[in-house]
Amino acid sequence: MRTEGRPLPRIEFVLELNPVPWSAPVVVRGKGGSIRTIKPGASDNYQKAVAVETKALIEADLIDSMTLSMLYEMNLDIYFRFWRSTSGGKPADTTNMIKSTEDGLERIIFANDNQNVAVSGCTVEQGPDVEPLVAVRIVGRVQSHGDIDSRPQPTRGLRPVVAPTQRDSSDIPDF
Repeated sequence: MRTEGRPLPRIEFVLELNPVPWSAPVVVRGKGGSIRTIKPGASDNYQKAVAVETKALIEADLIDSMTLSMLYEMNLDIYFRFWRSTSGGKPADTTNMIKSTEDGLERIIFANDNQNVAVSGCTVEQGPDVEPLVAVRIVGRVQSHGDIDSRPQPTRGLRPVVAPTQRDSSDIPDF
């Protein structure tokens, strides 16, 4: 898919961090009936580290600021690849690592994670001797959530299926 004959904006970068899965907050009822939410610290610390490392890459011009400014307000396709060290812990769920990393990139790479139309990831390797790394590919998208041209109509009570967008094969991640 091209915009006016030009390739879609894309950035790729790596974070030398050990991915930490996103954790759901715990709701606690205090004395007198007050309710407060406690979010586990490990995923918060990881999200902050993702933000710090990404900002450092931008400041060092390792992420092109012109492309970044184009992507900031676009709908996006995001691809993650994870290498995770499990020393001192157990293997993590890929979808939770995606969410935690995505939350760390919010307000730096994109304004809000609701811009992310397609998000996918792959855990390449997990284990106690794995060198941790997070690879990120972000591609701008011309179509928005509701711009898909051909929506199949429901047939005999089946749920409608959204037709995939036509993709340039270079936009498919290498995993």
